[in-house]
Amino acid sequence: MKPADELVLLAEVEVVLQGLTESLIEIGRCYGMEINVEKSKVLRISRSPSPIQIMIYQKQMENVEYFNYYGSVVTNDARCTQEIKSRIAMAEAAFNKKKTLFTRKIDLNLRKILVKCYIWSIALYGAGTWSLQKIGQKYLEIFEYVVLVKDGEDQLDQSCEK
Repeated sequence: MKPADELVLLAEVEVVLQGLTESLIEIGRCYGMEINVEKSKVLRISRSPSPIQIMIYQKQMENVEYFNYYGSVVTNDARCTQEIKSRIAMAEAAFNKKKTLFTRKIDLNLRKILVKCYIWSIALYGAGTWSLQKIGQKYLEIFEYVVLVKDGEDQLDQSCEK
């Protein structure tokens, strides 16, 4: 059984979404369940997002600009920039935990394989659903430079100083 905080209702029209919400409330009552209005949120995805009024128990649901859904960031403008920043931050944290492994005196090709396996898998999780724009691509390119090139240059600088 899924907790209510993992349910997502989708509709193209506000009236249909309200109807789906009311149906969910009715079905929940049959099983002795209720929806927590304070924990329920509504998000309109649009080029020009505006608030919508979905009511639960005569109370309006809170409109939000984004939310996390199973580890991914969903935004009201349907862009993936926030998601890319979030994934890069997670990958950077993983890189920093194992930084000595990736910056040791190892062959560049081996380092690329390790980074691809351990770091890029985190950074690009869910990338198949992204609608990549120039800014998102730029963030990924900068991260790639930092992970592969810059740390490699730091390694070369240190070895030249010795």
